[in-house]
Amino acid sequence: MQALPKGWTQQEYAWLQALGQARTAAERKQLLQQHRDWLQPAWVERLQATLSTEVPSEAQAWLPAAQGLRFVADTLQNDRLRAFTRFRLAILYLALYELDVAMRWVQESLALFRKIGNSEGMALSLHLQADIVGERGDLRQAIRLMQQALPLYQRTRNPERQAWGEMEMGRLYSMAGEPARALNYLQRALRFARQAKSIELQAVIWMAQGIVLRALGQFDDALQAHQQALDLFRQLNRPASVAKQIANIGLVYWSMGLTQEARWHYQQAMPLFKELNLRQDVAICLMNTSLLLQDEGDLARAIETCQEALRMSESLNDEVGIAFCEYSLADMSNAREEYAEALQHAERAIHQAQRIGLKQVFLQTQVLRAYSLHELGRYAEAERVLNDLLPHLTQSEHRVEQINALLLLGEGARRRGDWMQAQRFYQQCLQQIKHMRLPALPPEELSRAFRKVQACISQIACAYAAAHQPEHAFAVCQQGKGIGLRLATEIRRQPITGLPPAEVARLSALRQRWERAEQQWRNARIPRERLRAQRAYERALSEWSRSRLNLARRYPRYRIMQQVPVPLQELPLAPDAALIEYVQVEKMVAILVVRREGNRNRVRSSLVPVAGSKLRQTLDDLHRWIEQGGDLQPIHQAARQLYRWLVEPIARQLHGVRQVILCADGVLHRVPWTVLQMPNGRYWTEQVAITQAASASVWASTHRMGRSPISPRPSGFSSPGYPSESEKKIPLMVAISQFPNVPEDSLTRKQLAPLLSVQQERRLLSRLLGRSLQVVSESQATRARVLAALPRASQIHFATHAVTNPQLPLLSALALYGKTAPEWLYAYEMLGLSLRARLVVLSACNTAGDALTSDGLMGLAWAFLAAGCPSVVATLWKLPDEGVPLWMEAFYRALKDGLPVAKAVRQANLRLLKHPHYAHPRYWAGWTAFGKE
Repeated sequence: MQALPKGWTQQEYAWLQALGQARTAAERKQLLQQHRDWLQPAWVERLQATLSTEVPSEAQAWLPAAQGLRFVADTLQNDRLRAFTRFRLAILYLALYELDVAMRWVQESLALFRKIGNSEGMALSLHLQADIVGERGDLRQAIRLMQQALPLYQRTRNPERQAWGEMEMGRLYSMAGEPARALNYLQRALRFARQAKSIELQAVIWMAQGIVLRALGQFDDALQAHQQALDLFRQLNRPASVAKQIANIGLVYWSMGLTQEARWHYQQAMPLFKELNLRQDVAICLMNTSLLLQDEGDLARAIETCQEALRMSESLNDEVGIAFCEYSLADMSNAREEYAEALQHAERAIHQAQRIGLKQVFLQTQVLRAYSLHELGRYAEAERVLNDLLPHLTQSEHRVEQINALLLLGEGARRRGDWMQAQRFYQQCLQQIKHMRLPALPPEELSRAFRKVQACISQIACAYAAAHQPEHAFAVCQQGKGIGLRLATEIRRQPITGLPPAEVARLSALRQRWERAEQQWRNARIPRERLRAQRAYERALSEWSRSRLNLARRYPRYRIMQQVPVPLQELPLAPDAALIEYVQVEKMVAILVVRREGNRNRVRSSLVPVAGSKLRQTLDDLHRWIEQGGDLQPIHQAARQLYRWLVEPIARQLHGVRQVILCADGVLHRVPWTVLQMPNGRYWTEQVAITQAASASVWASTHRMGRSPISPRPSGFSSPGYPSESEKKIPLMVAISQFPNVPEDSLTRKQLAPLLSVQQERRLLSRLLGRSLQVVSESQATRARVLAALPRASQIHFATHAVTNPQLPLLSALALYGKTAPEWLYAYEMLGLSLRARLVVLSACNTAGDALTSDGLMGLAWAFLAAGCPSVVATLWKLPDEGVPLWMEAFYRALKDGLPVAKAVRQANLRLLKHPHYAHPRYWAGWTAFGKE
């Protein structure tokens, strides 16, 4: 039986349905005579109040009865009821997506409400008009209509109505890409909903706030908002809304790069969706889970899950879902080197996307298809696909796909033996990377874009190294390694730091001019207009680029943020130092060694054929064995193998070297360089002091920052680069040994164990640094307190837990004190600070960052470098508490004796290596120096 509007009887519904379906006035008159006792305003008011639905099948069934109710209102000649019955008809037609008919009825209702001066009715009609216009895509007109509705809602003094109005404004601004304004309206809406004591309305608003906060990148606040909505929906016993909120929380975790938490929430939501027979939502959860598994590197399970999502999408006849699943399967199959299988999926995805008009999926899948053809040796076919595709990519904002297409053309030319043609494509690819900006990608897609761009840089650098052009390979590394930091800060709209305000204003104006010129070029349609717009764009881009370069030469910190390449001859290398750039692709590692020879720097290259899978497996084993503190034999075996791959091929070039600056790439960011074992059985740290940087350009910038004594040094220190003793010294220690519980569903941010060594560490630093040491500890170490103290400190020491984020390293975080759960200090927040400190020590777990984005240092360590601190000491893995105080004492005493940071790290490592209880690498090999040596 058809469901009736709430409060209607079957007799009332049948009579009104017959009245609405009557073809002539005589039929209607006869029907009206049957129930004259119903023809009362109160009866019409009762029925129209519940005549609303968003379910299309109900709307279609109720339309005749709604028309009948309109005839009754017209018969009564009651303008208020005439207006409301027309308003209800508009709602039903909107549910059926018959927008023109809906607009006609709502315009009639608005005219009647205006005639009688009914503010509430006018507001409701304008609100509904805004919904209809918004569905047509005219968000600006929808916002204008809601701006007319809001004052009318206010006149009603009905907080529930006011809440709906403010929430609609928030929704529209969110859809228009203005999340900050949307949030303001949603916050006001929540206040009105609380006044109205409407739990349902509060739940909906909290959910909307969570969506907007995620778009703003305020992920912790988004999680809290979605949790509030989830609790309220559970209180209301709304199982469908509960399931969707759990999935929303999973999406926030995905946006944060916390893939395990995201998968856990999708796994919790799926059974609820299945129980409610919401198969579309099940398919979406499966699709998202497969992408998360792909991000984690579990390709076998990712493909299996994606195939399940594809089968469900096919059963639902969901054409968009089918296209996305086929595209994802093509991408995953390419990653598994199953190129024939990938080609089949790509061709099906292309056919589906072209048929239903999914332009983005069509373009992206064409690049995947070309890659499959290329790897199958069908170079001519791949080249035809790419040449046909490039004009479409150039006219769109798909820069990542354009870069990949140019790289594939270059690789195809190189494999055919046409090196000159390959170089032309490589240079075009590098030019696109140099000036690239990522479009407004969802946060959960950023890490994939970073990986693709970085892979292009590595592939081109390896190609130049293989062609015996090491200087070109070195230049490529400087242009691209570390580009993730610049792109991530631009996407997050981080403020430009490291520059005077006047320069910031000028650079921002130049960038806006360039972006406007680029948009005009892309929008131009006439050939002459396109040519003129292209020239204007190139002029604006050139001026912006020259300004960035000039500023980077003058301001070292800005140079780090913008990744401006350093010329080879400007590297400030000492005669006993070597800078080593590593470039890792799937089947090879290129090693570039720069040494000072006479008055010039010279670079030499070596190629090592080693599969990325072998490197990953060896590193996984080495990390596991070291962290477990097990037998030294397998540790030494893995460490010797890594030395043979990564150091032995360049051993002759390192003769006489005592200081090594390492610039890793890809999975090599995870290498514990100090523990590599030389042929004589000694660890590499026993021979050289090691420091790391994202690239030679970043290292040169930190070196320049370190030469400028702009910050006070710690008490009693005489290390090079520190100011005189007469200057003010404020070393800072943030120390937390106990942490509150965290939510049970947080897998990465799991229960933080007590740090037993922190108090001993605190006493040690107090003894070494003296009374000038400022300690912010335990319950005092809140976000607000720590952020206020950081810019004033001459040296910073964190003794706390850390959580690295391998997908989005700028969301790596240090744990601070919170009353009910830890508060988090994120890496990206460092970028907005101007630090005076010359040294930051991160005595925490996994602070150096992971390598899955190929910008492994773009975590906490790099964030402090970019904030103006030239030297950072951090850890690669969880360190046993008992060895930390001894290491710290040796490190700080070495600094006090005048050793540079990297040599002080080496000295501390050697101290533990000689200790009978702490010689195992788990106690010392995790410590790493970053930045200035």
